[in-house]
Order: sequence, then C-alpha cells, then structure tokens
Amino acid sequence: MNHEDQVKQMLAQFDADQKRVEQGLPDDTIIRNSMRTPDGTEIVSTHRHDFVSHEDANGNTYSVDGGTAYLRRVGPMDAEDTSVFLWHGHAVVRDVFTWGTRGPDGDQPLKRVKLSEMSDDHMLNIINDGYNIWPLMQAELDWRKSAGARKLVRKADIERLQRLIEIRPEREEHYMAYAEPIITEFNNNEFD
Repeated sequence: MNHEDQVKQMLAQFDADQKRVEQGLPDDTIIRNSMRTPDGTEIVSTHRHDFVSHEDANGNTYSVDGGTAYLRRVGPMDAEDTSVFLWHGHAVVRDVFTWGTRGPDGDQPLKRVKLSEMSDDHMLNIINDGYNIWPLMQAELDWRKSAGARKLVRKADIERLQRLIEIRPEREEHYMAYAEPIITEFNNNEFD
C-alpha cells in the first residue's frame, strides 16, 4: 500500500470513529467486567489495568483485568462470567454501572455509586464535563422522566440488539435470549 492509500485509509477510519462517537456508545461497550468464582465471590475490575484477584475456597486464584476497556481472565475456566455490556439493556445497565466519586468538592473518600442511585445534578455535571460515558447518563435521565420515555429507551435497547444480530448472526440465539423479554415488555407496554 502506498502512502496516499494509507492516508486515505487513516482518514476513512477517523471519519468512521467520529461517526461512532456522534452516535453514542458502541453497542458492545463493556459496562461491568466481572466474574463469580466457584465459592460465590464476585470480583470486578472497574478500570483499565485494575487487576483484581481472589483466592477461592477451592485453593485456586481467579483474576479479572481491563475494567471497561477490555476483558482479561486469569485462572481456571470454571468461574462464571458475570460481565455486563451495553446490549444487555438499560434496565440491567442502570443497576450495575457504577461511577467513582469523591463527593461534590472532591475531598471525600472514593465511593462507587450505581447509575440508578445518582442524582440528576450529578449526571448533568458529568454530561457537561464531556466524559465519554455521557450517553449512559442521558439514557438514565430519560428513563426517569416517564413511562413513555422508558419505552423509548427500551426501543433503543431492542434496536441495539438487532444491529448486533445483523453484525454477528452466529450469536443470534445468544442476543435473542436478552431481546425477547425486552420485546415482550415493549409490546405489553409494561413501563409504569
């Protein structure tokens, strides 16, 4: 590939990346990177290079790493992956996504707060500060408005799963296991 073609390819990739940013979070965004070991202990990696280990009752050590950037597992493969992705839908995401905060003045010990428990003002501050996670905050603010708003958020969840099935048809059965209850909820208007 000559230099001119490389530049064209780089510009096309940049344009594609910009379009994805404008559309919000990618469908496969990692919301929680976690596993449950055989003794029932759940270990969670909250940020890139957050390598978390647990010595299980069975004597084996299990580890997770990567936070919301990538999934890495170390140890025997008999642990249950409990990771959550954006495509699991907002009703799940809002109760597992956490945000680290040190309080309004930044002088308190670090505390992780679930999205569903954050105040509207806190989320608006995160959105206004330009953090790349703002689409989650906006979805939660919309979710809180009304039953009609929740229905629109769930419609976006269904569309996200449909896009993933188009991209990865070999995983259709897996994605449909998550989509079917959302579709039923949507069709039955269960948003109160």
